[in-house]
Amino acid sequence: MNPTMLPTNFLTAKSWLGYCLALYLVCGISSLYGQEKAQEIAQEKPVDLRKYTKPIVIKIAGPITGVTDVFFRRAISQAREQKVDLIVVEIDSPGGLLETSLFIAHTLRDVDFAHTVAYIPDEAISGGAIIALGCDEIWLSEFGQIGDAGPVGFGLDGQFRHAPEKIRSYLVQQIRQLAEAKNRPPAIAEAMVDMNSTVYRVTRTSDGKDWYLNEAELNSLSDPNAFEKKEPVLESRPQMFLTVGGARAVELKLANALAANRTELFRKLDSTEEVDELNVIWIDRTIFVLNRPFVTALLLIIGLVALYFEFSMPGVGVGGIVSLLCFSIFFWSHFLGGTAGWLEVVLFLLGIILLLTEIFVIPGFGVAGISGVALIVVSLTMALQDYGVPSDAEQWRRTIRGLILIMGTFLGVMLLVFGLIRYARVFPALRGITLEPPRPEEIAIEETLFTDASHNVDGHASLPDIGTQGITESVLRPAGKAKFGERIYDVMSEGDFVEAHTAVIVVKKQAQVLLVRKLEV
Repeated sequence: MNPTMLPTNFLTAKSWLGYCLALYLVCGISSLYGQEKAQEIAQEKPVDLRKYTKPIVIKIAGPITGVTDVFFRRAISQAREQKVDLIVVEIDSPGGLLETSLFIAHTLRDVDFAHTVAYIPDEAISGGAIIALGCDEIWLSEFGQIGDAGPVGFGLDGQFRHAPEKIRSYLVQQIRQLAEAKNRPPAIAEAMVDMNSTVYRVTRTSDGKDWYLNEAELNSLSDPNAFEKKEPVLESRPQMFLTVGGARAVELKLANALAANRTELFRKLDSTEEVDELNVIWIDRTIFVLNRPFVTALLLIIGLVALYFEFSMPGVGVGGIVSLLCFSIFFWSHFLGGTAGWLEVVLFLLGIILLLTEIFVIPGFGVAGISGVALIVVSLTMALQDYGVPSDAEQWRRTIRGLILIMGTFLGVMLLVFGLIRYARVFPALRGITLEPPRPEEIAIEETLFTDASHNVDGHASLPDIGTQGITESVLRPAGKAKFGERIYDVMSEGDFVEAHTAVIVVKKQAQVLLVRKLEV
């Protein structure tokens, strides 16, 4: 058939069909190209939709000491109270105390109210590197350094020595856990601690992606063909603790990215808000000194001895003021140190109330007294630690150490009080804590009392009748002496302290002792 003889409508339909087919192919190819291009861009630079509005910088500079511990506890508590959403821990440290470094790293690992970023402008060596591993992200400057976290200590000759195998094994396990929690190669982190660990670049055969494993990890694979072993990491060669610079840390997947300075860091993190910076200040050094075991024990000894004086000489007030000041400083320093809270204060006050109840309301030493002492010991011990019930060997060790400190403090208080009572007469201000021996005229009167012909068998005839009023001759704590008429008798108050030269009234006779009550005017 001649094409020119085809119907016009057929040509028109064919033209439209061709046009639609071409349009479909063009759109499909464009769509596929767009998807591939989007995936390529996404792989090059993941889109981060987070925008931080409440950032804060916690700066850890210099050696990591006990002051650093106190400062960090205060800083992280302040960050939580202010409800920040971005915590940048700027680290410039050669290392320091292992226990403090691990505590800070574990605390940062468990932060759930903000995103945490470690920024290393210069160096994060040893303990500084451990702290960085606890953060969600690690950023370095181009010339920043991280690594060399092998534990060392002083030998008997005063020289640095590598820590024993037991400590190294424990630290390796802690470092690997920190790395795994933040999706970093555990083998790279381990190489910072173990100088004999060699790390290899490996390629996963399933998708061709690179990772890093050490020899032990490769040998433990259930499928030996899961990874293809490549070249070793130069920085992890034997007798070397892995230490790398900024670009190399990113290449080894230890760090996330580079930033030349803090301004560039916050720009890349899409945070342009005004940033608060927290540094070590005088209050951190003060708290550190007050939290030292010797100073803690001294505060408790002075506070407890002053409390005893207040109970022995009521109404003076000096002992109560000194005791209140000592215990206030103790709880204040441990509040800011992050180991005490209101629970410890409430338990301590409850223990004091039970002791007062035992002394003034139900004389003797029974359930209330024992419970009061127990609550005081428990509250003071809890104030020395940042956890409740111990859950591991390290926490049990710290709890036992705290109990030894508290029990040693109580022993010191007992010895000091015994010495003060024994030599109280030497110091005029302390004479009120002991009773003076009776004067000769008092002894003569009492001898007349027991030889009085009017004294009958039941022993009550020579005692003043119930309702008789008299005057105390000594302080009743709760026992003492009181004068009725011309005679002086042994008396005991109903439980309250009664000062000397106070009007009292007889409420009960008991053998040769009178039970009296302070006469209300």
